[in-house]
Amino acid sequence: MNSFESEVRVKLKSSNFVPDNTGTVTIGEYVIEQVPSADNSEAIVTYKVTAEEPFLKDMLHIQARLEAEYFLSFLSLVSLSNCEFQAGLLGLKNVFSSGMKYTLAHKPFNFDVVSEFYQKLRTLSKEDKRRFVNACKRYRQAISIYDKEPVVSFFLLVVAIECLSNSLPIGERDVDWSVYERFYGSRSRKNKIPSSVKFVEFISKYLPRTVLDEEGDIELFKKRLLSAYMIRNWFVHNGEDLPGPVTVADRLKKRSLVYKVVRNRKEYEIRAPALIYLERIVVNVLLGFLNSESGKCTSASVFSDQAKESGTYAVKLREGHPSIQKGQAIDDDFAKKYFVMDP
Repeated sequence: MNSFESEVRVKLKSSNFVPDNTGTVTIGEYVIEQVPSADNSEAIVTYKVTAEEPFLKDMLHIQARLEAEYFLSFLSLVSLSNCEFQAGLLGLKNVFSSGMKYTLAHKPFNFDVVSEFYQKLRTLSKEDKRRFVNACKRYRQAISIYDKEPVVSFFLLVVAIECLSNSLPIGERDVDWSVYERFYGSRSRKNKIPSSVKFVEFISKYLPRTVLDEEGDIELFKKRLLSAYMIRNWFVHNGEDLPGPVTVADRLKKRSLVYKVVRNRKEYEIRAPALIYLERIVVNVLLGFLNSESGKCTSASVFSDQAKESGTYAVKLREGHPSIQKGQAIDDDFAKKYFVMDP
């Protein structure tokens, strides 16, 4: 099997500055070269990327970009600075020339639809309101970094559903365990139903029927969702990155790409869902939940009440503090003097 090697040149911009007369610095396999800029905050990093032939063309671009992000992340940590990737060349081609760009469609607001859903939100139960508003917040955070940090977007999209799915009342009879057996083994009634299973079953329950019917094989659909949860889990608990198959699935405009992983000497089949696909599922599920669960309570305020509750805490005060009068505003001087805080 032949190997391929090519040079990668990455331009970075940092919150630090490169001292004058630095020239070039070699750090292991990476060469950092000072480049002229108004505030000396830019530099070029050069390194080699290798791959075994044959390889998927776009995967080499992903590999080159990913290696740059790893190095810049390390550089940010040890230099106590923000080192941002600005541009890159793989050989003589732009690393991003065929890279995946995650964007949302540019379309007009439909305020009639916004008003309709807001009235439904007002009639959710108090606890569902709190969870749903936080799910909306996680969704907004996810799409705000859609293109810049897809791995964090993926994580937040899963969390947006978890805001609601972890409270799903679900019993043994509600779950077809054959879908989950490969990951969890045979089912014991004494065991608590895992959060990942609640995640999958919640989506299956609240995804609008028209969207669910388009998914076809329900078992494969659930395996895609379970894979999304596992990718989120490995990101949080194992420090893993977004799997390359997610990006490939997006580029090829498929729901998922199947690959195999070994964990604890056991092989698993992962149906890595495309990020664009996952975002579409999350949006439809959240709105499906709102449609299904609204109307169960009297219409009442949402955001103002939740903002007040979120900002209300029973702060511990030091002994000997003066009495606090109704309506009294607490300033920083009072807080520093009488709040119990660690120095």
